Amino acid sequence: LHTVASGSQCCLAGSDLAQGDLALPGGCLLDPGRLALLGALGVSQVPVARRPRVLLMATGPEVVTAGSPLEHGQIWDANSVALCALATEAGAEVTAIPPSGDDAPRIAQALEAACVEHQPDFVVTTGGICDGGYDAVEGALTQLEVETVFRRLAIHPGKPVRFGRRGAVLFFGLPDNPLAAQTTFEVLVRPALRVFQGLGAARLRVPARLTTSFSKRREITCFTRGDLGIGRTGFVVTPADGHRSGVLGSNVKAGALMNIPDDTEQLEAGATVMVDILRPDAVPAPRPRVPVVAVCASGSDSGKTLWVCALIAALSRRGLRVGSVKHTHRDFDIPGKDSSRHRDAGARRVILSASNGRSVLIPEAETILEDLVCAELGDMDIVLAEGFRS
Repeated sequence: LHTVASGSQCCLAGSDLAQGDLALPGGCLLDPGRLALLGALGVSQVPVARRPRVLLMATGPEVVTAGSPLEHGQIWDANSVALCALATEAGAEVTAIPPSGDDAPRIAQALEAACVEHQPDFVVTTGGICDGGYDAVEGALTQLEVETVFRRLAIHPGKPVRFGRRGAVLFFGLPDNPLAAQTTFEVLVRPALRVFQGLGAARLRVPARLTTSFSKRREITCFTRGDLGIGRTGFVVTPADGHRSGVLGSNVKAGALMNIPDDTEQLEAGATVMVDILRPDAVPAPRPRVPVVAVCASGSDSGKTLWVCALIAALSRRGLRVGSVKHTHRDFDIPGKDSSRHRDAGARRVILSASNGRSVLIPEAETILEDLVCAELGDMDIVLAEGFRS
């Protein structure tokens, strides 16, 4: 038998937390690990902030509850579904009331009755606001004697947005376009819900390098959805194909929100932007670095594509997963073109990149080659790059 030293394999009193140590700071979220610590300390009750109560209502005569039959000119209420989920995720208790029309007295009456019944801390509406036209929400808030704090912000999407207060109740009037409504919720409402609960920053924010160029109007802060990837030296982000206020489909997989400051008009590929991570699954798993072989030759018809295709075929016969990146200024992806020849030779995946236009997988191909490979070809054994000079 092995000799056991006195005191080994023992947990001494105070070895985890000594008398007088801070067990948990105020304002932290009571997750399973923190609850386990409280239980180990014999603490059965702690003071907590209650969940904020949120009252949610969509406006507009064309909006009907999801699942109801649609009449001509009507749309289903996507905003209430999305914002209810977002507010619940942020820790709120949510009550959604049926969509209202665009008549200010009717909106005011519905909100007043719901406020009396549900006693909300936050009232969030979508739609019924505009710049320079009839503003039903503004009229309703006036009738409710809500003190207006601001009516618009220099942001995109979501420039027309309302914020006010009546006593301790905060009122947010968000745009009707679904993407604008969700974005302004992230920018304005979620932080307020977190502060109410004594919590800190709303989302994990990380720096990421752009894989493409990006432009916007100066003097407007732009919040744009993007796809997060892992580059050679950290996170990279590719703006979603469509970042108009009403676009939803192309933004479903975009799990990051880029924050482009108001003093910026043009950003080139490789520029660093701050990105809020919207979903845990938006963070990609790190990939091993893939070796890249660059095949460069000046001028067309120099034989480089023939050489690349022969190399792809030879490597593929050896069981390697081969990817390729083709830089082009001309038409592509049709029989007889270089990219098609790469695929015919056995390349598992082909990315087409062009400095003067669009590409198949990259919205704008003013890309950084190593980031492109890490983000799109990380599962290859080797990547051949044709036409890149550096």
